[in-house]
Amino acid sequence: MQVHPPYGNAAKFETL
Repeated sequence: MQVHPPYGNAAKFETL
């Protein structure tokens, strides 16, 4: 899970 670019924080964690 890459959390480098913040695409919406929580939303990104759910997608990745």
